[in-house]
Amino acid sequence: LPVGLFPSLGARFVARWHQAHIDSDHGVALVCDEPTDDGEQVAGFLVGAVDRGAFRVELLTRHRRALLMYGAGALLVRPRVLARFLRTRSTAYLRRLRRPRIPGTTSGTAVADLTAIAVAPRLHRGGAGRALTAEFL
Repeated sequence: LPVGLFPSLGARFVARWHQAHIDSDHGVALVCDEPTDDGEQVAGFLVGAVDRGAFRVELLTRHRRALLMYGAGALLVRPRVLARFLRTRSTAYLRRLRRPRIPGTTSGTAVADLTAIAVAPRLHRGGAGRALTAEFL
């Protein structure tokens, strides 16, 4: 995904974020391939969680240190991104880091969260995004 906070933190942070989804019992990471003459090529991907609250609690207890390290390192070498983060998101992120429990997650009702979906531009309107979303649902 070319836009947003996480992509602006660089490939290493995004890779660690995606790995957290793969490692989680509550996370979902899907890839859609396109057949080519040489085999297959990635056409798109999706990451999300089948239980947003449980995933966030797990993320903030199991992956917090690694994501903080990658995120802080990325912000230190990207002053514009750091300034935008401080202006728009720092309060909310610090609050979550202090309190991993998410309000409303103890009700027993799981809420899914489709966090990100991306399809190669050349394949837009070709059904890859629809297929990824259907598999997620």
